[in-house]
Amino acid sequence: MKVKDIQVDGFGVWTGLSVDSLPEGMTLFYGPNEAGKTTLMQFVRAMLYGFTADRREKYLPPVHGGTPGGAVRVTGPGGGYEIRRRSQLTDTNPTGQLSVTGQDGLSQGQHRLSSLLGQIDESIFTNVFAIGMRELQELSTLDDTAAADELYKLSSGLDRVSLVDVLRSLRDGRGEPVSYTHLTLPTTPYV
Repeated sequence: MKVKDIQVDGFGVWTGLSVDSLPEGMTLFYGPNEAGKTTLMQFVRAMLYGFTADRREKYLPPVHGGTPGGAVRVTGPGGGYEIRRRSQLTDTNPTGQLSVTGQDGLSQGQHRLSSLLGQIDESIFTNVFAIGMRELQELSTLDDTAAADELYKLSSGLDRVSLVDVLRSLRDGRGEPVSYTHLTLPTTPYV
């Protein structure tokens, strides 16, 4: 899935913002502090994954008015889609009002969005596809081992088991007595 256009109806400091015709490849937003870069990144996350309690607290109601929510236009399997999500200020449901509309005009919901996302959850999206300055600054302060650990977590999501953690656990566990009463091996080898 590729994000092509962004339309913010109301979210944080943005009201009526259109970002049209995003180029192929990586897109970088830059500007002075407090310009709204993080807000725009959080808006895209909200369109794809919903209005979490944290996003509601920080970005709703919109500072300059407007209807909370907006849309992103994307291309994916089967063509182009508009993902539109709105929220009422009193709504506590993170899903809000979601619609995913294809080029044929057929409006679908969460199942189409999940398909477009390729089952990528928000943790992976945040750590791989929408990296903010905070994450980059944290990496610059680390030594090689710690940086490798963080890069692994960025690529797999913070809630995943880190290969670095498994290797540390194995290294720390060497020499500790181990007892197994039963070991079952698979009958079919893994490929």
